[in-house]
Amino acid sequence: QSEIESMLRSDWLPRQIVTAPAADATREWVTHKAPSSEDFATKMCKAEAKFGVRARVYEAEWNARLYGGSIIFMGVAKGDDVMELREPFDYHTTSKGQLRYLRVLDRWRAQGNGTLDSQIASANFDFPEFYGLNAHSFGSVSVHHTRVIRFDGDVLPWHLWTANNRWNDSVLQSSNDAIKAVNTAMQAIVSMIHEANFDIVHSPDMAMLAASGQGEALRARWNMTAMLKSWMRVLLLDSSETYETRPVSYTHLRAHET
Repeated sequence: QSEIESMLRSDWLPRQIVTAPAADATREWVTHKAPSSEDFATKMCKAEAKFGVRARVYEAEWNARLYGGSIIFMGVAKGDDVMELREPFDYHTTSKGQLRYLRVLDRWRAQGNGTLDSQIASANFDFPEFYGLNAHSFGSVSVHHTRVIRFDGDVLPWHLWTANNRWNDSVLQSSNDAIKAVNTAMQAIVSMIHEANFDIVHSPDMAMLAASGQGEALRARWNMTAMLKSWMRVLLLDSSETYETRPVSYTHLRAHET
């Protein structure tokens, strides 16, 4: 968990891998049409805006991609009393105004709690009957699976899925090596850009000075020249020396090397 969170915060590529598909999936959103009643479509749009449905779906989707799973918890109440959260949610008996809020929790704050659904004909078969929700706002509570909308990350085989507390994988898990390779390539390209040109100085006495044991003096002289060129944009040369700059050609590199 801490490793993938660190990747998300410190590297633009993992962040794009996690958030870009979620943003793309919710960008266009939905259009409500009700031929028999335009008023119904208007009310649906107002309700979505009130509860921030689009934003909640986006948040749940990128949390699922980051952590391997997330849920949207539907806070439904009758009057002033919170409904029994361990009871199945029945929208047939829910009245206007009873939906109070939508909350997104990632898989680390929404763990399967209790028995599994063993009814093979159920849409929730082999998934938890209840989820234990951990949030600072209401502590730890157990809610029926019909009160949450579940989002999943990269699908795992059944044995790995069950070993992972019936949650899937982060999308960063399988792309970790590719991300490292891209970052390595980018660093190499930056280094190549800095070395795209190199300087050549022709000095007639260089070979003689090096052969006579004056290598240190020669090195100090060229270090001073490079320093002046870097700091003051001044190139200090003797009257017998010449200077030229040559570009580095990368045309001989194969595609997989670049």
